Amino acid sequence: MVGRPTWAEVSVRRLRANFRAIRALVGPQVEIMAVVKADGYGHGATPVARVLAAEGAAWFAVTCATEAVSLRRAGITQPILLFSGFWPGEEEVLEAERLTPSVFAEEQLERLEAYGQKRSVRMPFHLKTDTGMRRLGISDRDMASFLDKLRGCEYAQLEGLYTHLASADHSLEQTREQLELFQQTWRRLEQAGFDPPWIHMANSAALARCPESRGTMVRPGLALYGYQLCETPLRVAPVLSLKARVV
Repeated sequence: MVGRPTWAEVSVRRLRANFRAIRALVGPQVEIMAVVKADGYGHGATPVARVLAAEGAAWFAVTCATEAVSLRRAGITQPILLFSGFWPGEEEVLEAERLTPSVFAEEQLERLEAYGQKRSVRMPFHLKTDTGMRRLGISDRDMASFLDKLRGCEYAQLEGLYTHLASADHSLEQTREQLELFQQTWRRLEQAGFDPPWIHMANSAALARCPESRGTMVRPGLALYGYQLCETPLRVAPVLSLKARVV
């Protein structure tokens, strides 16, 4: 070793145990979308995804297409959701790499539909609705206009509906308010004739503290790596150790 004798170790055994603890808690009827954005929260997205794919993760989630393409090059074949959607011009990458973007603006829907029509291919997406995070997502006031456009789409395919819970680790009151708003949006979609198979709301804290938030899929991030910001029935252990030799 050249340089300072300091290194990080990531425990595959603990990573597997954390995934299995989440699986045991949510049950076999709920799928798991493993969040490996930002290089797997600094743990190494590629090795982490390989371990979790072998454990049965149904989906992976990343920030953008660049992160997703790296996983594809590493042999990850599971569906991948792009949290931040896609930039104009990335439609070809979405098709070629089988990536699923988040959609939270009408112009994104229009670009997917136009590309799908040009290529005669279906372009799946997950609709993100803003229920209180105030970051990304279609607001309740814009939902009617969005659904009107979606009804006219032939190639842009609604595959999932989701939201992000802003404070599930410390405010159950706000979380339940968000869940109620989400349920209202879900009902609006059903009334409009849409029935997406993937319904997901729960992050690490919510999947443990609010069973009603689990939908058809959950999105653990921090919990996979062994971190919790509040007391929950989920028992996980940190997978990373930082080590150094004593001088």
